[in-house]
Amino acid sequence: MPVRPHAGPQRKSLDAGTGGMAATLMALVIAGVCSALFFGSLLALRLDAQNTFVRYTMGHWIEVVEVVFFFWGMAILAVKLAGMSRQRRAIEFNWLPNAPAAIPPQQASNLTSHLLAVPASLLRTVMGRRLSLAINDVADREASDHLDDYMKDLADRDSDESHASFALSRTIAWAIPILGFLGTVIGITIAIANITPAQLEESLPEVTAGLAVAFDTTALALTLSMGLIFSIFIVERMEQRLLSRVDAMARHWLGHRFLSTSGESAPYLSAVQAASLQVIQHTRSLVEAQTTLWSQTLTQLNDRLGKGLAKRDQRFLE
Repeated sequence: MPVRPHAGPQRKSLDAGTGGMAATLMALVIAGVCSALFFGSLLALRLDAQNTFVRYTMGHWIEVVEVVFFFWGMAILAVKLAGMSRQRRAIEFNWLPNAPAAIPPQQASNLTSHLLAVPASLLRTVMGRRLSLAINDVADREASDHLDDYMKDLADRDSDESHASFALSRTIAWAIPILGFLGTVIGITIAIANITPAQLEESLPEVTAGLAVAFDTTALALTLSMGLIFSIFIVERMEQRLLSRVDAMARHWLGHRFLSTSGESAPYLSAVQAASLQVIQHTRSLVEAQTTLWSQTLTQLNDRLGKGLAKRDQRFLE
């Protein structure tokens, strides 16, 4: 049965601190600061133009853009990693009191008071939203028979949101090699434009400089893209393991907390119960009839046996 929408906390991105516009802006600020510190350090050191760092990161404006994009992608992952620490605290948090016995679904709203005492930062985590939405669902329905299906639906949506939250970082990892290929085109164009057949020796430095731009930008782009892709893979696997722990702990807190109501299956249960009663009554009548038949048969056998013994004794006396 599909899960119906109901009143409750509004679903946002995977985590208010690791997704959405706020996280994107935070990552941009971090990337800007890191880029400024990196290029400022190179300028402050007054390194030679042929230095490896200077050549491959500041030799052309495309290389500068590639480095900024790399810092932007890594900043997004850093913000997500920072948010995971709060997610781990939420998993270990004591959300609800221990229940000595299952409670009726009608009392699910009483659990909301316990959630109100939880810090708002933890309520905005995946664990906090999962428990809040599940409890509100039980309270709205006044039934708990669909809780497992609803929690599976929440787990699937969180997994989809987690995958979607890496879209920007994947786009950046894809855009960096494109910038490298753009640098290749620009470098080759510069080299071709500076070729002068009549003065080939004099134009050779400009040609080699154009080819250097072509190869350096591509080499830097491939290196940065490879590092960013592996970083995305590692962080995404960490987040998926975190969601698996959230699923397990959510079932720990709510899996056996509510009594089963089976409200929608009541008509079917009554029909089954009526049929079962008929079967029991019919079986009972068959057993009683069979018992009566056996009793009559044993009585007849006993009478015949008695008569046979009497005749034998009478013949023995004669």
